[in-house]
Amino acid sequence: MHNHGKMTTFALGKMKDKVAGYTEGALGAVMAGLVYPLAMVLIGEGIDIVSILFMRNVVALPFVYLALRQSGRRVDIGTSRILPICLLGIATACSSYCVLDSLTGLYMAEASAIYYTYPLLVTLLMAGLYHERLSTAAFACILSCLIALPLIGMVATGGPAVARSIIMVLVASVLYAAFFVAIHARGLVAVSSQTMTFWLTLTGAFIFGVIIMVRGYAMVPHTPLPWLWVLLMALCPTVLSYQFTSRSVRRIGYTAASALGVFEPLTALVAGYVFFSQNVSLKGLIAVALIMASVTVLVYTRNVSRRIRKLRQSQPAVPDRK
Repeated sequence: MHNHGKMTTFALGKMKDKVAGYTEGALGAVMAGLVYPLAMVLIGEGIDIVSILFMRNVVALPFVYLALRQSGRRVDIGTSRILPICLLGIATACSSYCVLDSLTGLYMAEASAIYYTYPLLVTLLMAGLYHERLSTAAFACILSCLIALPLIGMVATGGPAVARSIIMVLVASVLYAAFFVAIHARGLVAVSSQTMTFWLTLTGAFIFGVIIMVRGYAMVPHTPLPWLWVLLMALCPTVLSYQFTSRSVRRIGYTAASALGVFEPLTALVAGYVFFSQNVSLKGLIAVALIMASVTVLVYTRNVSRRIRKLRQSQPAVPDRK
């Protein structure tokens, strides 16, 4: 009876841990999705994208550093890793710019959904560069996205502006996918996520700062309220999103936490409808749903395939019967 009580307490503890993990994963994705409405508000204030991203990185940097120190990680990455990480910082900075620029021709839900295809692009890059075999499920997911993209182009209005926005957000997604592939290719997996985030934020602040110096001007808010949006944009998609997601990964694992990323485009969809009257058509909703479902299925099937391969490799060889 005493052991049964212990087992029940343990099971309840595990269940609470999982609930907390799923909640944190969803919150992390929601925080990441807030970058779209916050950017739209600042763009509506007449602030250009370069200035927005410069302020976001500069304001986020001390918070990222504090989170890094609190976790006990070091800023030092070694001289051999500075150049590769700075190049990755340039790629992520360009990706951020392309995503926000795409909002000029696409609804937030559409831009977010297209950007969310980066796990599919990671799969394609790994197949092309490292000859990883594509499963039937991966082919089906890629086909679904290829169907969804033209649907978004058909329902969005604006002619060339829409085509340009789709290209921009696809470029952003490719750059973000290349970022993940490059981390493995350059042997940067050993660098902690906190340290990587700090250096990427620092590089982003430097790049956009240089652009502002070269062109000779920066657009900054002149009233207190827009500065609140800048602060939220620095905290929510960068610091808070990372904190919630990393906790979620520790509690429920990488696969489940990655699948919860579906809440990012959902946040953009809801925020666009509620705050900006962006009424996505039925075709648009189908396209967004296809992309989200495809990426979620791919994340799970890739993990299942890895587990099966590891299980087969761990089993002893069965001698042939003669």
